[in-house]
Amino acid sequence: MLLGLVSGIGTLAAGQHYLFASLAVFACGFGIPRWVLGFLKKWREKKFTREFATAIDMIVRSVKSGLPVNDALKVVSTEVPQPVGGEFALVLDNLKVGLTMEQALTRMYERMPTAEVNFFAIVMVIQQQAGGNLSEALSNLSSVLRDRKRLVGRIKAMSSEAKTGAMIIGSLPPFVLGATYITNRDYIMLLFTTDLGNLMLLGCAIWMSLGVLMMKKMVSFQY
Repeated sequence: MLLGLVSGIGTLAAGQHYLFASLAVFACGFGIPRWVLGFLKKWREKKFTREFATAIDMIVRSVKSGLPVNDALKVVSTEVPQPVGGEFALVLDNLKVGLTMEQALTRMYERMPTAEVNFFAIVMVIQQQAGGNLSEALSNLSSVLRDRKRLVGRIKAMSSEAKTGAMIIGSLPPFVLGATYITNRDYIMLLFTTDLGNLMLLGCAIWMSLGVLMMKKMVSFQY
């Protein structure tokens, strides 16, 4: 929010219209921080998902070799790179302070809300409550997660053409605006120096935002 206020004051001090100052406040105070945090969150979840099946395989091998579940989790926390190792280390810390396995895995899911973690938590809780062969259950889960990963890759490959088309269509208006500014500056500056031009820019920005959101919705798949 402080960044947005500073950018708005700077825009006004530079002699720009209040409309541009308002847009600068909104973009720097709300849009950019939210986008950065969302990007970092998705990047961390993707990195976690890539290594999670390997961590489950390591638990399976440890359990088959005779190690208790807690020791198997400790092996994963030390051998698997971040963020998977760090999440399992937090699970072990929760178990040490007296939380149950279900509570520790619930907290893990709150920190890393992915379907893979949810599946893992369900398998572990059911095994603790009903018994059974944990190594076999986790081995089946690992196979499911790897098949799911391959399916996600196929979906991304099939939707890449539509995403590229959406990016091209969305970038055309700014490109035309920039090209017109270079070739005929006096003509395009009417949009920035008159009230009617500012209203037209605001309307275009709103419609462009709606169009981008609609195209993003069309090429986004839930899996």
